[in-house]
Amino acid sequence: MAWVYKTSDDILKTIKDKEDKKTLKAIIEVADDYTDWNVDSAKWGGWPTTKQQKLRCDTQSIKKIKTWSYNSTAGRALKVSGKTNQIVFKVGKQDVTFEGSDKLTTSQKPFSKGTSSLSSALQTKLQEKGSAYIFDLAINKNRVYNKWIHIKTNNNGEAYEGLKKIWKDDGGLDDVEDTWIINFFKQHKVLLPEVGSAKFQDVQRDGGFMEFIENFVVKNYGKLINSKKDNWNPADIWLIKNESQIIQQIKDACGGRQTSTASAEIQLSQLNAIMRQLWKQKFLMGISLKKIDGKATFKKVNVSTKFLERVSQISKMGEFKVQESGALRPLCNLAVQDDGKGGKKWESDDCRIRVKGGSKSWDFQIKRNVTSSSKLKWDNLKFEPTEGGKGGARMGKASVFLLSDLFEAQGLNFKNDKNNSAYPYDKDDWTTSKQQTYKSKINKLKTSGVLIGVDDAEQAIANMTEVFETHPDAANSKCMQISYMEAMFSLSKEKRDKIGTDMVFYASKEGKRFGPHGKIY
Repeated sequence: MAWVYKTSDDILKTIKDKEDKKTLKAIIEVADDYTDWNVDSAKWGGWPTTKQQKLRCDTQSIKKIKTWSYNSTAGRALKVSGKTNQIVFKVGKQDVTFEGSDKLTTSQKPFSKGTSSLSSALQTKLQEKGSAYIFDLAINKNRVYNKWIHIKTNNNGEAYEGLKKIWKDDGGLDDVEDTWIINFFKQHKVLLPEVGSAKFQDVQRDGGFMEFIENFVVKNYGKLINSKKDNWNPADIWLIKNESQIIQQIKDACGGRQTSTASAEIQLSQLNAIMRQLWKQKFLMGISLKKIDGKATFKKVNVSTKFLERVSQISKMGEFKVQESGALRPLCNLAVQDDGKGGKKWESDDCRIRVKGGSKSWDFQIKRNVTSSSKLKWDNLKFEPTEGGKGGARMGKASVFLLSDLFEAQGLNFKNDKNNSAYPYDKDDWTTSKQQTYKSKINKLKTSGVLIGVDDAEQAIANMTEVFETHPDAANSKCMQISYMEAMFSLSKEKRDKIGTDMVFYASKEGKRFGPHGKIY
């Protein structure tokens, strides 16, 4: 088989039947935004065909697709079979096999020299498996390293050889970069004081409790968390002892049939309470990981009732403030630059709001929900903050489905839908009437103190017209951003601050609706 990299758009373009294309698109969109897709080039094409068509993606994405196939009405209707790490769907008259693999051909040369040559999903897998491995050595074998280089040298290089094996087996790489070893060193130094003398029978990234809890919450509370475990608890690895007893305890206390959204919320609250108690007893600790570029920090999130009460109080009062002036002034840059191909592109494809609370601040980047590896051109907006003074590290996206509820509750008139007719899709849709509409929106932004990067709305509209000529996807997204910013700054300051405060908590997964975990960042 000759597996070749394809974007989701490339795959869908080969299908002429509109209903088949719609169906396959719905399946593909179940996977994560960053998913790299591979097709069997010898068989793909000529849809429909008697040949079974095959698509490959990473194993985490295939898990999401399989979960969807069993837990959604559409998925059950389309599913033909579900073998290990594989799922077959009937799309129209065509059988399509989705197959999980962490050794994919990507848009970059696969498995060249370093970790950066791998797909985003595979880089994440290596990081999480490496962290789990070092944590297990430190906690259960007393391998505590005083300098990062000791990971390479102590105990005849035991830890280093183990990391190299992970990099080779999962990534096809011959060595582990020192930057990653330094990362693991910093992580274990901040984790160990939180663990203390406790021992854990397992440090898991895959299978076991991780697989159980992901399937359990999606099955029982899918509507509350949009069928994604990380929308409830972003833990990447679990430290666990007495695994079977804990699983049974959760099943007994929280596994009953939900008759309403309210009953599901009660059960999810009970699950969070159980996990807080297990954390206190040092039986179960979920850990969320970010790569460490500077100083490592450990933060306990949703672990104590005191923490939750404080979050609730801040949220209720809208204590964090959306900034309107100074260095943290909101920004919607409408300046352009040459794209190197005879056209114009935006100086920046995003817009920003800044939120301040006490000595802390958060910079929300608002842009299309795509990554450099996905090659997707059109998408809704994502809202992803960085905390001031933390080296630009991302906190995690504020879940769009939660933000939609938040916006609606506060009367924010904005629809996060790239297909909304209010957002021009191409130059032909950029009519005189819509130009006037957006000119009015931009003038309101300027009046509200939002930096627009150009002298006036007239220049902004002229720039938008140029971008629509060569990059309509970017222009469409900028129209969405303008609409969001205009709606946001049309609200009262009280409502705006309430939204800004909760956006911070939703991104950091803090509050009663989210699971207890520790965060290393």
